[in-house]
Amino acid sequence: MADLKNWPWALNQLGYDYPAEIVRSQHYSATSGGNGVSSPTAMKVEAQTAPDGTVRIRPGGSDVVSTYPGQEEQTYYSPEFQSKTLTVSPTGSSSGGRTDLIVRRVLDPDHEAHPEHSGEMTEEAAQDLDFQWYELIQGATASTKLSYPHVKLAEIRRPANTTIVNSSHIVDLRVLSDPKTLVVPMVKNIGADDTHTAGRTGNYNTLAEFSVDVPDFATTAVVDGTLAGCFVRHPNGGVTGNFDFDGLGSYVGGSQGDWQQTGWSAPGSVAWERLDFHAGGEVEVEPARRGTTQRVRLRVRIPTTAPDGTQAGTENQSLAKLTITFKQGVL
Repeated sequence: MADLKNWPWALNQLGYDYPAEIVRSQHYSATSGGNGVSSPTAMKVEAQTAPDGTVRIRPGGSDVVSTYPGQEEQTYYSPEFQSKTLTVSPTGSSSGGRTDLIVRRVLDPDHEAHPEHSGEMTEEAAQDLDFQWYELIQGATASTKLSYPHVKLAEIRRPANTTIVNSSHIVDLRVLSDPKTLVVPMVKNIGADDTHTAGRTGNYNTLAEFSVDVPDFATTAVVDGTLAGCFVRHPNGGVTGNFDFDGLGSYVGGSQGDWQQTGWSAPGSVAWERLDFHAGGEVEVEPARRGTTQRVRLRVRIPTTAPDGTQAGTENQSLAKLTITFKQGVL
């Protein structure tokens, strides 16, 4: 690799003639004004394989929105092409321990003085200086306000009298500057040859099924499923049950496997009626499912305690709807 100067894109660097303000404005527009890392794995802060007083920061890039006065809608691009090691000093004896903040920062000599140079910035002096780097700020947190352009990468939270940094100490603060999303709406008219009926088995039975192409960028998916115009038959009194979806991944924030269920009930005063079933939730899309075609099923469960003859199902006046929003996040 060529010997690249540690300068962000773009500065009005001495010896260069491009108008940096125009370039930064274009980059701001291209990233929709986002401030964050440029890819899911970029600049991730990790513990060393053998924990010590340092952390490892993966290579990658970040889009750093300018916070300098008079620089509205301008973004620097700050790349790092190799992994870096950053020293984290030991915590003291304070009973509360200490939280440190790691950021990727940019310094523009048009707007602030360089800490390693005094006087007029010359082309010769600039050749030996860095204008972007990783910075650890002791005692700072994710809510700390900083005056210079930066991207927050991680908090290091450690108890008192601690010299090493292990994985449990690191809180990932990265966000993507311009994450991808894809909304996939699907509708299925239930024909006479595609009807399904569920009885009181206590198990989940599929009433409608969709094949879904999962984009390779997806890390999570928000699923919204509806079965409209389903019939419920409860000839001997009221009944309750559950409706859910499965497929794509593991439910975010819960322990219900791959789905989030909702409940439904039908009164005992009517022996047959139509109901709309709804289910939704957010799931984590495992790496093995990305870039593949997955099956998503809308299912119903009638408990074995339901009255004899209880059924729920679809027929030729039913409609299945599924909307999935695929989202990209950091890894």
